[in-house]
Amino acid sequence: MATNNSLTDIAKKWIEEKSVQDARAEYPELISRFGCTKFISELASNYWTEQRKIYERISLAAPSANQSSNVSSIAVYYYRLRNGGIERVISHLLPIWLNLGYRIILLTEEVATDDDYPVTQNIERVLLPKVTQCKAANYQYRANAWENIIAEYQIDAIVYEAWDSAFLFWDACMIKGLGCNLVVGVHGTYTYLFREQVRQRFDLLRAYHLVDCAVVLSRSFGGFWNHFCPSRYIPNPVYLCPSEDCSALTEEMILWVGRFIEEKNPKDAVRAFAKVKSSAPSSSLIMLGTGEPEVVNSVKTLARELGLESSVLFPGYHKEIADYYKKASVLLFTSSFEGFPMTIAEAKSHGLPIVMYDLPYCEMVRDRRGIISVPQGDIAGLAHSLQNYLALDVKERLALGKASRESAESFAAYNQKAAWKELFESLAAPSKSAFSNKEFDVEFLLDNIEFGENKISNYLSEVLVGKDWLEQHSAEQEHWIGELQSGKDWLEQQIQGQERRINELQKENESLRHISGWLKTKFRDLREK
Repeated sequence: MATNNSLTDIAKKWIEEKSVQDARAEYPELISRFGCTKFISELASNYWTEQRKIYERISLAAPSANQSSNVSSIAVYYYRLRNGGIERVISHLLPIWLNLGYRIILLTEEVATDDDYPVTQNIERVLLPKVTQCKAANYQYRANAWENIIAEYQIDAIVYEAWDSAFLFWDACMIKGLGCNLVVGVHGTYTYLFREQVRQRFDLLRAYHLVDCAVVLSRSFGGFWNHFCPSRYIPNPVYLCPSEDCSALTEEMILWVGRFIEEKNPKDAVRAFAKVKSSAPSSSLIMLGTGEPEVVNSVKTLARELGLESSVLFPGYHKEIADYYKKASVLLFTSSFEGFPMTIAEAKSHGLPIVMYDLPYCEMVRDRRGIISVPQGDIAGLAHSLQNYLALDVKERLALGKASRESAESFAAYNQKAAWKELFESLAAPSKSAFSNKEFDVEFLLDNIEFGENKISNYLSEVLVGKDWLEQHSAEQEHWIGELQSGKDWLEQQIQGQERRINELQKENESLRHISGWLKTKFRDLREK
């Protein structure tokens, strides 16, 4: 049984009774007294959904102990290393960091598979407990792993690539509490966080107050993230294929590459191609990749329903796809949002023009070289652009392809080593508070957005309560209707019984009449005799 001096009671008092100012002042003492792993695990166990209360009490009170020394050992974390743009980027970054002289540890939640992107043998891979197994009271297993890994490998900085993870807050509490620098690779757009599929967006954004640096993939994103933590623009590495491997652009092969998930709109690609097929009967669409089974099946079903079975092909997932780029004549890109799409980078490297839904903030789209874009959701626009492109002669196609390749060359020339070296060296000096020099109070904005959403949630809750009340009373009414129906059925049975009795009495009465008539006849006969 817990006493007033138990960790559970102390954590409860720290959260529920201390002022924010007093709690901030006390936090380092609690970490020192109980240890970061034990204290954060206690908070996660009992206050998993109350991250805001915790962040307010630690966000300004957990400087990294290692910020006074140079970074020499780095761990990079992501769930896996296969079948995705982030995973491919990590495989490109690892040798860059290794060549800078840093010791690199790769942290994943999955063991290596044959589908993984290649990793140099000089990099050790260590497993973290899966997020799916470490929620709330089970977070202690993940906390212990962070402590052991950081201590055993003497990690100075974590590069955390799961930028939109619901676990970022708790992992940040651990990483910072253990005196380690934290860099987050932001692989998407900040607008993504305000979409329905990330319900913890407010907690997630506030977790960035604990981050030393956010690496963003578009210059236009930096202003937003600077309200939460320092940010740096470093584009993903772009590698050029040999010029002889560039596409000749002579075929009528359209290439689509990506994971089969809703936000990449694979069905839009099929619907657009159906319109193209009518004017370019020899054209084909190759849809390369895999994804959610229900999405894959629905796309295949759509192609079949549109009579495109023979011209829309699904080769599945391939780790090496250079041959597909080389054979294609145009890339079709239908994503709703992206950070720095490696598919576009690879297509441009192979000199492929790109017909796409516009993503004007993407750095490789902003220069417009090799890009033919239409507004988001404009399937007819995609089809029209593809038809116009396929109608061009080879010389005109090659001019677009040349512009696309030149765009890739400019990104390939970016000095990745210098940018990352400067970032890691900057971690040796304490970073400025994310709460200073704000041009705009984003926290105030978030508070009001969250307040509005809570009002909507409360209203919906009231609607649900009313719905439950109606359903309950409807059930009661149905019960009484059932009772009345049973009574009606009983009465009908009684009436039917009475009717049968009346019929029987009528028959008996008729029989008595016959007997009475017979007796009268017999009595008359006796009198006459």
